Amino acid sequence: MVKLASSILLSLIAGIAAVFFLAEAPTEFQTEILKTLGIICASIIFFCFTVSILADNYSQTDKFWSTAPIIYTWTIAYMTDFPPKIVLMSVLITLWGFRLS
Repeated sequence: MVKLASSILLSLIAGIAAVFFLAEAPTEFQTEILKTLGIICASIIFFCFTVSILADNYSQTDKFWSTAPIIYTWTIAYMTDFPPKIVLMSVLITLWGFRLS
């Protein structure tokens, strides 16, 4: 178990280091998209946490398991002016999300 945890932690550190030292910095537009998605993610987390406390039911995230990716992809499609590849991915993720719901 310690060996597995160590290898996972080492892989995570190596991946972060590789991105930090080898990748190009994101553009201002990419940063804006990441900030918007971060706000959406934080909102979903806050909502799930609040409802789970109020309802005394801690499985609130299960309700967003199929809908959150739909929200994320259509937000990206909107922010990038609906390019065909992103719209195709959004449609496929929407169909997958409806199948899971």
